[in-house]
Amino acid sequence: MNAPSTNSRAGFSIVPHGAPPKEPEAPRSINARAGCAANIAAFEGAWYGQHAVSNDDADEFRQRIERIKQALAAPRGAAA
Repeated sequence: MNAPSTNSRAGFSIVPHGAPPKEPEAPRSINARAGCAANIAAFEGAWYGQHAVSNDDADEFRQRIERIKQALAAPRGAAA
């Protein structure tokens, strides 16, 4: 199947005939992605020596991991 193309001048996308409708991203995925991004940034900052890691930083990291787990374990369509 052909990939969608974009007509940037007109500001709209052309979806090939027969393409399945795209489902909006579930809030649980958005929450999990945000927590994951925050943890990656925290990890990289510590790994590359951009900042020291305190006990509070480690606790926040763990709390985000728990929120990610809860968001991904939530039933599909449920807000986490």
